[in-house]
Amino acid sequence: MSISTTILLVAATITATATPQIISPGELSGPASENCLSFTPDGKLAVFDLGNKSSSTIVMSHRVRGAWSKPQVAPFSGQWTDYDPAVSPDGSFIVFASDRPKMLGGEAVGGLWRVDRKADGWGKAIKLPDFVNVGPRIYGPSIASDGSVYFTRQADDKLMHIYRSSARGATAGGGSSHPTT
Repeated sequence: MSISTTILLVAATITATATPQIISPGELSGPASENCLSFTPDGKLAVFDLGNKSSSTIVMSHRVRGAWSKPQVAPFSGQWTDYDPAVSPDGSFIVFASDRPKMLGGEAVGGLWRVDRKADGWGKAIKLPDFVNVGPRIYGPSIASDGSVYFTRQADDKLMHIYRSSARGATAGGGSSHPTT
């Protein structure tokens, strides 16, 4: 079989899939605006944001006996505008965007935050280092299997660009954030 025949067969298979459907109406999908769905590796926890034009909250739903639980506000969300959650490939942490202040009582600023999964739930959200959080317009994190975080950020040219941070395990003064090429 030639490469072009293989490509045509793969393309036919892809286009022959069912029409997209709203998933779990009344369970995961409801009357609000759902966005940025992410799953733990075992598929038993769905994490996404619910929002409207002025605010957004991260929620979680558990799959139990084949059905999704009613989404509940994540223990680290609900006080500020939190959105775009991304579960790490191993399920051990979530990176998300938020307008929460870096310190309690401080000025709200945009940026990416991380929360680690603990044996008894979720830890405290910690803002990613300043070399990642340059400017207030940072969105859409995605976590690669090597721990790199990809995200969009407004650059000096006022356009949104995709960046990668390979700061896994770096101290607050180390690591780096680079545009992808």
